[in-house]
Amino acid sequence: MFSKKYFSRLLPFFATFLVGIFVAGLFGSIWGGSFQNRRARHFSEDRQIRAENEQLREEVQRLRSERMNFKGHRHCDRSAFWSDRESTYSDSDVRDLLPPPPPIPAYPASPRAIR
Repeated sequence: MFSKKYFSRLLPFFATFLVGIFVAGLFGSIWGGSFQNRRARHFSEDRQIRAENEQLREEVQRLRSERMNFKGHRHCDRSAFWSDRESTYSDSDVRDLLPPPPPIPAYPASPRAIR
């Protein structure tokens, strides 16, 4: 009698547990992967990221040196640079580029009553 009572209570629990394990197995691995594979994958990702960072540092250094070389060799008179461009633009050209103002509403908005 005692064992029949526990058996009738434990049987639905184990059946539900096994069905849950079966359904979980359909969506993914129940047993986790090996830790060695994860460690090797993370190690290779870290190595790849370090290599990319080093390449980016070298590129930044190259761009900085190019910029410094460009600044050193540039002899530019700004007034001469803008003198021929100032004559090409007029106020009417700039006004043509601006969008028209929004239309004025027909009736002024009435203030809302404060209660």
